Amino acid sequence: MSTHAETASLYAALEQALGREPAETLMEQLPAGGRVATKDDLRNELDSLENSLRGEFGTRFDRIDDRFDQLHLSMHGYVRTFVIAQVTSIFGAVGLFFGINQLI
Repeated sequence: MSTHAETASLYAALEQALGREPAETLMEQLPAGGRVATKDDLRNELDSLENSLRGEFGTRFDRIDDRFDQLHLSMHGYVRTFVIAQVTSIFGAVGLFFGINQLI
């Protein structure tokens, strides 16, 4: 936290460099208590946000993976059924062909 003397010194330097109105405008932008965010504050905030997003998106990606696993299992069942039906149809057609051929 900055002291009143430090804040007054900052205002004096700003006023000298920029003029009264711009210095007042900048000083008004300081948060209550005159505390300005540091790099560590920003780093901590970004780390917190990153962890939050990883948690949220990680959960969503896990659910998507589960849905793909379910889709894979159902597709595997459909393909197996299709192949068995096709093989059965082919054997039936071949048997029918040989049966008709024997009659002729």
